[in-house]
Amino acid sequence: MSNFIFLGKPDWNDPLYRMYFETLVLELRKRNYQVDLVEPEHGLFIPDCPDKTTIVNFFYKDIDSIKLLKQVSNKRILKLCFTSDIESYKAYAEAYTVADAFLCPSPLHKKMLDHVFALPSYLLREAIDPIVAANPGSTLIRNYAKKIVWFGFPESYRRSMPILEPIISEALAKCNIDSFSVISGYGLKKDLPAEFIFLEYQSHMLMSELGKFNYALLSHLPLDAHINTFIKSPNKAISAIMSGAIPIASATPNYEEMLRSVGLERYLFDSPRTLLNIFGHLSRDGEASYQEEINIAQVSIQNHYSSENQCVEYLNIIDDLNKKILQDDFFKTKVSLKFFEEPEEEIKLRFYYRQQFKKLKKFFSKMFSK
Repeated sequence: MSNFIFLGKPDWNDPLYRMYFETLVLELRKRNYQVDLVEPEHGLFIPDCPDKTTIVNFFYKDIDSIKLLKQVSNKRILKLCFTSDIESYKAYAEAYTVADAFLCPSPLHKKMLDHVFALPSYLLREAIDPIVAANPGSTLIRNYAKKIVWFGFPESYRRSMPILEPIISEALAKCNIDSFSVISGYGLKKDLPAEFIFLEYQSHMLMSELGKFNYALLSHLPLDAHINTFIKSPNKAISAIMSGAIPIASATPNYEEMLRSVGLERYLFDSPRTLLNIFGHLSRDGEASYQEEINIAQVSIQNHYSSENQCVEYLNIIDDLNKKILQDDFFKTKVSLKFFEEPEEEIKLRFYYRQQFKKLKKFFSKMFSK
């Protein structure tokens, strides 16, 4: 039997902490495993148990935990790195030096990391957010209204939503939707159109706020032209469904996979105009289909994304890694990696030079042709 250490500072405001560490700790304890939550500043004590493997879990962006793990050399330890955003490969370089495996929220995240890091990687989906799981919206038979909400961090809104604002405003003007609200950090309020309703994000209030809406608009359209935005995990769609809001989501890979799996594919949009068509559908027959669609989707989400299922998958990963430990080359020395970096200014400067060269070439060709 293994011992489990979850290394890092508890942060209930961090969705990743809630949907991985919080859910796994509770489920492992239910199964009578030895589980400890350890903050990096308190140091790391590994019990000397030759017949047990200690599993240390940490997040890829937790620099303090990574620094602590660099001081540990014990072959009875498995160090599992929980991954998320892939803004750059360099962001994973430090985690790679100490990790024995990557745990990834989607097949696309796994594939991207597999291309670069010679490390075992596994798919471990985020569980239903405990904030939502504690108060499932399935118990509600709410009054129908075409009230739509977006929720998330301000930077997520800026990366995916501005291009949709004119369409949302048009739908409001045509009364295709009754209202559009944004739940986010206060810094975003000043950037929103006047007709949008702003609600300040508070994690302990998220469930009660989401419970006021029948639909959630979720976009991963990569307005920042970054693949990380395009492949974001569908965790907000899970939270929306469990709070009783049907997701109207961009047809980006992970949202599309999820909505198709729960029978909500008609709520996928691949352009601003497609989104307007969906809003039009809500005004025509949304009320007739809402309750049945949300009930079916909630049952499917509970079956596939429960914390119980997540824990079973996690323990299966541990079993597989325990077999790999027996192989002679499992703890082999890792090669150092070099990453491609090209400053944006350099790209712009090169483009400028090419542009000016073309102008000069055109000028001289005209001059010599006279």
